[in-house]
Amino acid sequence: RTAWRSPQDERTLQSCTLYTDTYFSSLARFRCRRSASVSWCRERSHWLHQNALIAVRNLRIALPSTSITAPTSAMKLLPLTTLLCLAHAGKKTVRKRVPTTPRRRRPPAPTANYTLSAKVSSAVDCRQIWHLRGRRSRVVNLAIARTGSESVTRTMAAAGAAAHHDHACSLRDASRAGYDRVVISLRDPAARLVSGFQRRVAGGAKKRANRDLADIFGDDVDGYVEALRDVTHAKHAAALRVSLAPNAQHWLMPIEEYYLRGFEPRANGSLAVAFVCTEALDAGVRAVAARWDLRAPPATEATTHHASPNKSHGGMLAPANAAYVRALYARDAALHAAHCMNDVSFVRYGPVTGPKKGPRSEWGPSERRAYGRLTVDHARRFVAAATVARRAAVARLAPEKRREGVLFAAAGSASFVAAEVAPAVAHLQRVVGVKNATERSRIGYALYLESELHAAADSLRPFFDLIFDINEPIRKMAAGALRLDGMYKAYKLMSVAASPFDRTLYLDFDSRVCAPNSMRRLLDAGVDGDVMATSKYLGTSDPWAVQHSSNVVVVNGPRGRALFSVALLAYRLIGGPRGTQPPDQPALMVALRAVASADGILREAWPLNFTEASPDLVCRAKISSSTTCSPTSPCAVVHKPAKHDASRKIFVIGFKKTGTTSLAAALQRLKIGPEPSHRQSVAATVALLRPGEDASLALDAARGARSFSDAPWCMAATRGRLLERLFDTYPRAKFVLTTRPSREWWRSVRNWLFCLKPWNAERYARMLNAASASEADLVAAYERANAKVRAFFAERGAGDRLLELELSSATGRAFPWARLCAFVEAWGRCPAGDEVGRTYAKNAYETNEFGAKHPSEALGAEDLRRCAALQGSPD
Repeated sequence: RTAWRSPQDERTLQSCTLYTDTYFSSLARFRCRRSASVSWCRERSHWLHQNALIAVRNLRIALPSTSITAPTSAMKLLPLTTLLCLAHAGKKTVRKRVPTTPRRRRPPAPTANYTLSAKVSSAVDCRQIWHLRGRRSRVVNLAIARTGSESVTRTMAAAGAAAHHDHACSLRDASRAGYDRVVISLRDPAARLVSGFQRRVAGGAKKRANRDLADIFGDDVDGYVEALRDVTHAKHAAALRVSLAPNAQHWLMPIEEYYLRGFEPRANGSLAVAFVCTEALDAGVRAVAARWDLRAPPATEATTHHASPNKSHGGMLAPANAAYVRALYARDAALHAAHCMNDVSFVRYGPVTGPKKGPRSEWGPSERRAYGRLTVDHARRFVAAATVARRAAVARLAPEKRREGVLFAAAGSASFVAAEVAPAVAHLQRVVGVKNATERSRIGYALYLESELHAAADSLRPFFDLIFDINEPIRKMAAGALRLDGMYKAYKLMSVAASPFDRTLYLDFDSRVCAPNSMRRLLDAGVDGDVMATSKYLGTSDPWAVQHSSNVVVVNGPRGRALFSVALLAYRLIGGPRGTQPPDQPALMVALRAVASADGILREAWPLNFTEASPDLVCRAKISSSTTCSPTSPCAVVHKPAKHDASRKIFVIGFKKTGTTSLAAALQRLKIGPEPSHRQSVAATVALLRPGEDASLALDAARGARSFSDAPWCMAATRGRLLERLFDTYPRAKFVLTTRPSREWWRSVRNWLFCLKPWNAERYARMLNAASASEADLVAAYERANAKVRAFFAERGAGDRLLELELSSATGRAFPWARLCAFVEAWGRCPAGDEVGRTYAKNAYETNEFGAKHPSEALGAEDLRRCAALQGSPD
């Protein structure tokens, strides 16, 4: 009352009086409206009731007690209305924010069928799993209703895992929250439904939909299932309503379609999933605890808990109803059958690899302009030029090799032949088993080159049936008919257009065939069309408005070759900045629209039958389900396998202080990754250093990564037979042994251990299996470990899988890029210089740049003086 000074304010106070007989029934319908001088109360929606109640509660804190009077016949609420009006005007308030309730979904149509997609759409957001972030445990469970989820939650919590009981949390939520080990309980779908129904009958009906289910169907579970599956049933609409209500009947939520959606079993998956079954829940959970290094759960916690007093199983349903449930949840039934043969089943899961999401259209102004300038007469000149080149090439090819063959094209500097052409030929000979020209029949091999590259390619002549100079027939034509002007991609298009084979498989050098029958599979797949290629993006509405890859192409007959003549013309019309090498995919897109689309401007002259290559045959990153190139892989060829093939792993097994950080930076620069997470590496290192020398965690960490350095991989030759197990588990993996002269290595170790981290000395000794941390013992153990690695590969005749690099300061600052790139087959991305990078190329101790690698442990001037006094100068 003291806040109002004028009579007008006092009258305002009297106008906002509510009587007690209407207060509690009317408070929910009042809202303050802001005006120039006075606040008035008007009827509004019911949801403001909570805000008004909170304001009343806060009123006793915000205003003096004398501000609120409560006579028996009236309650003056001016402070309340004033508080709400000030809040509405944007002034400071003590009102709490009330979370909004979920939006009510429209009830299903009475005649609609019950579907799993409808049930999945009724799901609510996961909450509890996000509250567990920050826990040390890497293990979490999914609380799948009526599969023993409460027992799993209690047991996993007792074992030290990050346990929760939120039925809305899925595998995607666990992955996003940072967990990489997930426990999932399974149950037969029919038994799960019966258990959930019994739970509703026995109790737990706090939600309205749950109460309605018990009220409508009682304990008749067969009646409920019949009403759910029969749209003509009198209670079908009621069954749909109670089954699809949000945040209710979680026991109907499908496991595959909801809890595992977006993920699939993958050998190199990032998530380790343990499936335990309700039939043997106690043994399954104990096996998980033992495998994942959790505490052994107490016997009382590992006992299966059921809230329902009755035994629930699928046999309580009528046969027709049980068959309906198992057919509806067929994927869940298959999952249960696959993983419940034993107490527990461990499977790796990874995100589903779907089509690469690209732009809806790549048809830009340059492509539109080039397309508009295409003419039949101009295109015929390019077709004629390619025909001249083709005739010259066919004349030099044996008749029995002209029917079908594999074509390569190379242009640029002579170093390109040594960096990419020669290794590709070696791969075909050594890995795929393609013999030299005189030893094979049927499929021919041709290489088209610029004139300047013939001398560099002399050593490859025994392999190819034909090495052809693409410039020769062009020079014999009329001046100006076709000038390529050093545009390397134009040479490629011209080579395909002038192919000497009736059916041609063109391959880029960064595409690797996977098996001896890969060429035959690709040639047979493209037999039905004039041209077969792979789109960079799948599922597009306009296939001629997106680019197609030209790294693997099958071309049949003159119309297929004419497409690449038109693409060569489009390439010249599109052009690019002087001195650059523009890509050829836009030109191929223009040519495909011109001759393959129904309304193409050149279709009458060259009607083309184009076919898409399967992404599981020609495998590319982000559009194919696999990018692993092996004899058992579905892929016939993989594009850029050094970058994307998960089976091609690089293990740096040199010990610490031998340049492992520099080599890790080099592999990262070559885009060979990812590396295991720091958490995985630490856990694997600890497991190997224990008395049992357990290497299973290291093998688990290796599944989802491609580049490995430092611990635990530096212990490959000394602990847990890790080198042998990695060698056998990943037959396509390669190993790099980094070394330094023993004296130089000891000086680096001494400065690191005895000056910076003396507590790590004993750990280094255990890593090397040394008797002690003395200089003599550590150096001897270091030399033994390197000798053991060399002998291991020599005994198995696998010298091609080991590269030894000495990254010593005595060799200068040059980094051996050429050797490393050739070994990991990353020729196209190999740097030309010698530096790795400023952070890693210099000795951190000599230049006091230790903080560049470890900012929290950077050396100061006093630290350097102390180290020099204790152990001598670092250098």
